[in-house]
Amino acid sequence: MSNPNTEFVKVYDVATRITTTIPASELTAGMVRIQLNGSDEVLWADAAELDAAQGPHRHPPFSGARREKVLYIEQSLRDVYPKTYEAWEDGFRQDLHVEQELDLWVRVSRCLTEFTERHSPSPDERQEAFEVLGACLNATPTTVFETVSVRLLDRTVAQQLADAFFSNDRDFRMSQPFMLPKLSDYWDTAKDAIPRFAAELAAQSPTAAKETTTAIRAAVTEHLRVLPDQWLPRVAFVVAEDLYRAANTITAWNASVADYLACSAATFFGLLSQRGYRLHYVIDNSFQEMQRPIQLFPLWFRACGIEYQCPQLVESEFGLEPTESQGVVSQVLRGFFADGRHYVVLDTDSIESSFDTPLEQRDTKGVLTVIRTEAPGPGSKALVYLAGQPLT
Repeated sequence: MSNPNTEFVKVYDVATRITTTIPASELTAGMVRIQLNGSDEVLWADAAELDAAQGPHRHPPFSGARREKVLYIEQSLRDVYPKTYEAWEDGFRQDLHVEQELDLWVRVSRCLTEFTERHSPSPDERQEAFEVLGACLNATPTTVFETVSVRLLDRTVAQQLADAFFSNDRDFRMSQPFMLPKLSDYWDTAKDAIPRFAAELAAQSPTAAKETTTAIRAAVTEHLRVLPDQWLPRVAFVVAEDLYRAANTITAWNASVADYLACSAATFFGLLSQRGYRLHYVIDNSFQEMQRPIQLFPLWFRACGIEYQCPQLVESEFGLEPTESQGVVSQVLRGFFADGRHYVVLDTDSIESSFDTPLEQRDTKGVLTVIRTEAPGPGSKALVYLAGQPLT
């Protein structure tokens, strides 16, 4: 008499195209999950047979979100599963259910990264952890350790790793919607990213909002972790530009907007500092109404983790003359520079010496200087320098 608790799976024979049902415990190494064209049913098949029967590419060369995912997978796993980006993409392009496969491998990459950060394993232990996760791709929760041997890791730790892969817990579900394809997607003005995400936060309970901001912070951190140093200054320039554009168009300031900027932009600029860069954003723009430069921008950039100075704000607060306020601003900027802080300086009624201080600091190693003299409308341009050299 069979055990009523026995788990059964369906196995597809590639050669005969016949499906049979067997106990999950009888799955052997090399068996992988598949879905036939036009069906959502999960079957199991021999990977070697599938490779032999593999046809041409089913998908065009990747771009956008798919390319970002493959880059993340390749960079996260290169020490334990060395494959070039081209080899990864080639394999995924042959998959029928490409999005599902990409998401599974992204999950493997995340689980391995979290395991490494928590346990600081040796290279051999990290390799074994990857093998456990690889087995998870091709097994069920009850059969993982029937297809992989654990020699170095503590069995409890290995089980926790497998549980993390198969888990549908709240943290994983919360993080998924906020792992956006590109860093700039978190602040993209063309998509109204900031007001849209802030509105989502506003609609949540305090507990759920806290979990969401934690997930966003983790997602931005992960993007920065895999971003090569040579790309970081250009990305920082794009982020700064988007934040300034959004500050000029947003229609409401509230706690949810501040919270969203704090978990996304402030996380980005905090990590930017840790990587040895600091932003000096210099703005020579005029405004018909001074509400944004004097009331909104100080709150906005503070939430982003960026200091803000404006001579006209100093004049309104302390009743100083323009030349006095510019002197005060220059002194404050020198203090920011000495402390290694990011800053934005805006002068709405500039004179020749208004920006002497940031220009004096422009040649410093790690200083990313953005100079914007055009209004931040569509198609407008700004000059950008890294350590005094134009960034092209």
